[in-house]
Amino acid sequence: MAGVAEVIFTAIVGAIGGLIGNAINERLKSDVGLVDIELSRLETFEDDLLDVLDSPPDEPDRRALLRRLNVARRRLGVNIKSKVLASDSFARCERELTRLTDFIEMAEDGKPLNDELEVEIHSATRRLAGALRSATRSARAFAFFRGSAP
Repeated sequence: MAGVAEVIFTAIVGAIGGLIGNAINERLKSDVGLVDIELSRLETFEDDLLDVLDSPPDEPDRRALLRRLNVARRRLGVNIKSKVLASDSFARCERELTRLTDFIEMAEDGKPLNDELEVEIHSATRRLAGALRSATRSARAFAFFRGSAP
């Protein structure tokens, strides 16, 4: 029969382990939430970029939309750089960020939107989203714990 001291010790160790496990789980959820925020910003960026390319070059709001796109692109770059620590993973993200910058330049030059360009934009944003999801350690760890890791 276990003594009172052993029962109390076991209860304390169990409680501390539960608190630590819960703290780790919440930290992972928080980090994944931050990645999800960037992914939603990326979707908004894609929608805005397609809207700008689809609008006529003499649209009065076009210049403001282009400024907003440039700001959003810079913010994405800074935020992704702070979340992706591995240099090879960041290089993959950076390639796609460069493509997004190229698309903004096309919009600034007044290039009209066509089906091929729309597919390129969509592909670049999907590749960036995939690279971001797989590049952050916490997102990979949380995917592993959820059972959805590759």
